[in-house]
Amino acid sequence: MFVIYIITGAHREEIQQYMREKYDVDFIFNFRYPEGQLSSLKEGLRNLPTGSTAALVWPVDQPLVRVDTLKQLLKEHGAARKHVTIPVYDSRHGHPVIYDVDAIHTALSLKAPQTAKELQTIYANDLLLVNVSDEGVIRDIDTPEDFQKYITAVS
Repeated sequence: MFVIYIITGAHREEIQQYMREKYDVDFIFNFRYPEGQLSSLKEGLRNLPTGSTAALVWPVDQPLVRVDTLKQLLKEHGAARKHVTIPVYDSRHGHPVIYDVDAIHTALSLKAPQTAKELQTIYANDLLLVNVSDEGVIRDIDTPEDFQKYITAVS
């Protein structure tokens, strides 16, 4: 079973209104959003359904990941049974990443200024790096210029 959560902070009303009109997703408000990205990750992980064995974490600023890449990551994660699964494009680690239940518990124990990247060090011996042919796993859309460059190019 898959559940899709969108973790919101600032501008939650606008985001929820827009997304509810188009998609069937659940929203979680991170009232700690001023503390940074780690607080949003932890809020999402804390709200996973009971019995969850993994979480696919996909930052909103990387919208160009292809469906076939998601399928590849999920398949390889399920087969390898590693703690953390990370896509790699052109020798660069990207997103989305998949955490198993142990990595989820570890992520929940992280404290700022730590980041989720700490999990790569913690689980260095139990990390699955999946080579993908999808540049979307490393392409951040952070500015209006990025949007023009990458999003309008694929539209």
